[in-house]
Amino acid sequence: QYHLDVAYEKPGKDGATVYTLNVCPFNADHVVPDACVIQMRSGALVFKCLHNSCHGNDWRALREKMEPGVYERRNGTKPHGATKAAEPTDQPSATHEFCTDLGNARRLIRQHGEDIRYVEEWGWLIWNGLCWEIDRTGEIERRAKQTVLSIYQEAASAPEHRREALAKHAIKSQAAARIAATISLAESERTIRLVASDFDMHDWLLTCANVTLYLGSGVVTQAYRRHVLTRASGVAYDPDAPCPLFLSFLARIFDDNDALIAYVQRVMGYALTGSTGAQCMFVLYGSGANGKSVLLNTLRALLGDYARN
Repeated sequence: QYHLDVAYEKPGKDGATVYTLNVCPFNADHVVPDACVIQMRSGALVFKCLHNSCHGNDWRALREKMEPGVYERRNGTKPHGATKAAEPTDQPSATHEFCTDLGNARRLIRQHGEDIRYVEEWGWLIWNGLCWEIDRTGEIERRAKQTVLSIYQEAASAPEHRREALAKHAIKSQAAARIAATISLAESERTIRLVASDFDMHDWLLTCANVTLYLGSGVVTQAYRRHVLTRASGVAYDPDAPCPLFLSFLARIFDDNDALIAYVQRVMGYALTGSTGAQCMFVLYGSGANGKSVLLNTLRALLGDYARN
């Protein structure tokens, strides 16, 4: 109906169908695979784009964009030029924040918000350069400490009438309770708070040690925060890398059966994806000492965080 440019479709969860778009209808810079339309089994439609700038752009917003006034017409009303009240913003000030715990939380987000996210079920996640990693080492506390110490620099460059108050606030903010309050208040900020289902939505994206690989086409990109992935293989992607030992191993355990070797290679490729579209379960069968464990251990080493026992 709206002539959206669909790159490909794939089965989703619980009988849904996911239509990945070549271009996000709200921003032409958001390209495949970042935006999609999901049709639920019930027929309900959902729009999603992974970019923060598209936060709040749902299916209703998409319909309004494509059919201005569609909901007013459905309700039997017409807009009369009334202006929509501006929504209150909770974004940090570009100039200064108040000398409060909330002010410190927004300082934390202004300085580190690009690399931190919060999910209730998991706690804090930190961007490690490849993917979002659950913080198990206290990184969020370290960043909060850096933030409160930076208030001294803020005081040094502030107008004279604010310097003394900021310096006193910098001292008070170093208390454990103030640092904990800073972190706690940051949890609910819009750009920081996500839910677990926001992550790992792309069945065909594989994060390697050097790039993110789109398995559907072989296209490689750098790792992007907006893909909201939590796993990485830990192995660098090199399409020209030779693997004579592995090929020799396959030839030996499958008795030089080229058709069977090709099939097993397709199975391994399928295992790299998160897709269950083929509706297959693979079982390695054979007597002992014939390569089953070696093959699985090799795959586990290759898949890294993606491997499950």
